[in-house]
Amino acid sequence: MSKPKTFRPWTPGQTSLMPPSPIDWLPSDHLVFFLLELVEELDFGLIMSPARQKDARGEKGYDPRMLTLLLLYAYCIGMASSRKIERACHEDAAFRVLTGNQQPDHSRISDFRRRHLGALEELFVQIL
Repeated sequence: MSKPKTFRPWTPGQTSLMPPSPIDWLPSDHLVFFLLELVEELDFGLIMSPARQKDARGEKGYDPRMLTLLLLYAYCIGMASSRKIERACHEDAAFRVLTGNQQPDHSRISDFRRRHLGALEELFVQIL
């Protein structure tokens, strides 16, 4: 009599003893790492200035640099829909690394894009 077929243990709730960093899930030459290095070389003045002038009370907003890189990365991979970008921030390791595991909702992404369209155009030209 032959031995019954066995399988690798499957425990979807625990893939490792310690939670890994999402950074470890991406290859070292991934576009996200290039963008994260690029953030120090870009002039975000047109985007940061209005953000700093807002009333400090209330909920803290997302870092405008993160939202800018989020849009840039999404455009680089052919994703323009703010709803799809929001979903990717929950489900895609590259988006999670880029956002520092923050998940802005689609309305915040869309509002940010609309409010800073001119400044975003200038930043994208800087990158090219």
